[in-house]
Amino acid sequence: RLFFIDKQVKLHIKNAPHQAITLRKHPEHDLGLRTFSITEDFYIPEKDYQQLENGKLYRLIDCLNFVKQGDTFVFHSMEYEHYKREGHKTMHWLPVKGNVDVSILMPNKELVKGIAEHAAKDLKPDDIVQFVRFGFSRLDAPGKFWYTHE
Repeated sequence: RLFFIDKQVKLHIKNAPHQAITLRKHPEHDLGLRTFSITEDFYIPEKDYQQLENGKLYRLIDCLNFVKQGDTFVFHSMEYEHYKREGHKTMHWLPVKGNVDVSILMPNKELVKGIAEHAAKDLKPDDIVQFVRFGFSRLDAPGKFWYTHE
């Protein structure tokens, strides 16, 4: 399971800690870990960005919590428990650096272009990956995928 975003918006979260975040490759099975170096800048899906409301608490999956304050986004906390009590929506994300440009050929022959996390560089031809909130795809060549199913 990897993060992929086709239509991304840059999000600056004021006071977000600069650190390394380690995520599991799969939430239920031991398939290894992946690490991201985060700063205050992230990419999130455009559709999630359009739904952000003032004063509500949001969570970047397995990363951090933030609040929208007018046109500014402010770090709130790291702990999931804060989000669990008060949160409004979770969303997947990517750091602004270290991503891979990818294209995914859909069954209707549409070519969806976007960015995937750096771990996509480690895939080999014919590997199947689940892009979170998008679907399963098979790697054909570096950066080029075929969509297989939801």
